[in-house]
Amino acid sequence: MLYILIIVYCLICIFQFDVREGKKTNYVHYWFIFAILTLMSCIQYRMGADVITYMTEYDYYDNDFSLNYLFGFTTRRPLWVFSVILFKYSGCSFVVFKTAIAIFVNFVMAKFFYNRARYKYFVLLMYFLVLYFHFNYNILRNSIAICFFLMSYGYLEKNRYIPYILLNIIGLGFHEAIVLPAILSLALKFVNHEKNTRFIIKLLALVGITIPLLPSGVRDVLQLITVYYDVGVVGERAVGYLNKDSYSDFSLTIFGYLEWIIKLVIYIYIYLQYAKNKQNSNYIAPLSLYLLLTIFNNALPILYRIAEFYLPFFLVCITFAVQNEKVLRINLRKTMFLLLMVFYLHTFFLFLGGKKKELYQYYPYTSIIDKKTVPERENLYRDKEILDFIR
Repeated sequence: MLYILIIVYCLICIFQFDVREGKKTNYVHYWFIFAILTLMSCIQYRMGADVITYMTEYDYYDNDFSLNYLFGFTTRRPLWVFSVILFKYSGCSFVVFKTAIAIFVNFVMAKFFYNRARYKYFVLLMYFLVLYFHFNYNILRNSIAICFFLMSYGYLEKNRYIPYILLNIIGLGFHEAIVLPAILSLALKFVNHEKNTRFIIKLLALVGITIPLLPSGVRDVLQLITVYYDVGVVGERAVGYLNKDSYSDFSLTIFGYLEWIIKLVIYIYIYLQYAKNKQNSNYIAPLSLYLLLTIFNNALPILYRIAEFYLPFFLVCITFAVQNEKVLRINLRKTMFLLLMVFYLHTFFLFLGGKKKELYQYYPYTSIIDKKTVPERENLYRDKEILDFIR
């Protein structure tokens, strides 16, 4: 019921302020909704398998700030270890630590969307449906790294490379997945994207049609590499991601492939409409990278970790893409608003009503106020290997 109320609140604001685009646009509701989402994240109780892992780990770290200890974990980066030790030995519980993360992550996301999106309430609803649960109840380390990447991007746009690099180094202290997005974004800074729009569209269409047909072959080759070469713990974890189909929603069936082609058409349409918006074409590079990584993720599910860094840009680009009303004689903006909301709401309610056991991580909502537990959720946690970090 709580999730429904938030969606309804967002929809009312969308039609009141975004669709009508009146002069009396009020962004108080925008910050109020983000405050609600932040509060929900702060007081959640036993939601998200990764959060349970982090909560269990919290009591196992030693009061040791030496470099050998901070850098002595294979699957935990030093600034994450430092932050945990700092909070723990300052007398703070894991709830306080998680609260600090929730405030930081949601504030950075709120500022990013507020400063960059054309339609604030529309992108706010997309954030709730697409990113919020994953960022707040699971990938805490990666969500912090993503926030530092988003903060650094403004410096890249202004050609201030030192702050850009420093912020990404800080992000690297929380999760290693930031390395590739930081390098790719810097490299594409020097590419003339306006001249390559047609090439990108052709590339998206070509790889979008062919790559999903090759997932098993690509995985087999990479697994053979791990057999003959010592790839270490990180390599083994990467292969583990490749074998987890839950990281890719593609199904190699006739209907699965047709569903993917429909998504591909939507992706290319959004790219085309955004590329036409010459006044706000700053995000062509991250949009192109997100779409390409999403396509290749059908064959290499590990790429979803990299694509997540560009997903906020994709949501921003949608708000500019629906601004173009000259394609059809009808009001395209309102039509696109409606179609996209139906698509994401349909996906969200399938998510809530799904039979996959992983969905119990987020629904129903439980808080530290009453500390209710969900049996299906607890069974899921018992099946998960806790304390999977290696010293």
